[in-house]
Amino acid sequence: MLFVPLTSITISSSRQRKEILGDDLIDLANSISKNGLLHPIVVRKSGEAFQLVAGERRLRAVEYLATLGEEIEIGTHKVPYESIPCTDLGDLDPIDAFECELEENLRRVDLTWQERSEATSQLYELRRLQREKRQETPLAAGEFARQVYPDHTPQAANAAVKAELMVAKQLKDPEVAKAKSIDEAVKIIKRKEESARNAALGEAVGRSFTLAAHTLLKGDSLEILPSFPNETFDCILSDPPYGMNAENFGDSGGKASGTHSYNDSLDNWLKLINIYASESFRVAKAQAHAYTFCDLDNFFHLRSVMDAVGWECFRTPLIW
Repeated sequence: MLFVPLTSITISSSRQRKEILGDDLIDLANSISKNGLLHPIVVRKSGEAFQLVAGERRLRAVEYLATLGEEIEIGTHKVPYESIPCTDLGDLDPIDAFECELEENLRRVDLTWQERSEATSQLYELRRLQREKRQETPLAAGEFARQVYPDHTPQAANAAVKAELMVAKQLKDPEVAKAKSIDEAVKIIKRKEESARNAALGEAVGRSFTLAAHTLLKGDSLEILPSFPNETFDCILSDPPYGMNAENFGDSGGKASGTHSYNDSLDNWLKLINIYASESFRVAKAQAHAYTFCDLDNFFHLRSVMDAVGWECFRTPLIW
């Protein structure tokens, strides 16, 4: 055990613990002042200084007591003023020294979710490098998850580690880093990933599907359809009236009747469908699809009419 001046100890900026809680730190300092330091901090020599490996809260508490002019003890030993007891790990490989810090920090309950996610990610990378150095098979995700969360079920451990590894890569994003929980951070990441995919898709599609390649016609479809040449379209999507007297009842928002202003009688539907079936088949290409909305009670009649003009119909309705 060494007694090292507080000013000789450096703290790496890559340490997981970024927050040292005020009230908890004062409570720890009061305990050390009253009962002495139970365990030395862990350091390794780095040039003329000592780099902290584990025990930052103890270090901060002793520094706080030093500002108050207090001396501390460890066991039966009095600690020199403005010094702290240390255990020197010697000339450890940097990876192994960092692993010591990670192991200690991952088992603490007061890390923030951001700190824990970063620590889990870094420990996973360390395990990967160590296996690579020993020429062993790559570390399986499930095995690593059980190491980090030995008290969890395999499924829960896998889910927790998967979330932490995902979030650790995105902590430089201010919106992700400011999330109140890791679950909220995961939702933010997934939302942004979906937006990015949609933007990329929109850009890719936009290069070939442009205004120049499409025409929007507004009018009565039964009048417009006959104007098209045979085998014009790759797909037909139609939502005609359903033939269920919808003009006599309100919509799903509870509004009064009369919100459906078109003629939704069964007779009108039969007339529309007979024309639509034959005209849609005529203007459809050989491998085209037609998707036609309808009332479930009228599906079988619609199918028979479409079948009769040449469509090969699905035997059951496609439920929206």
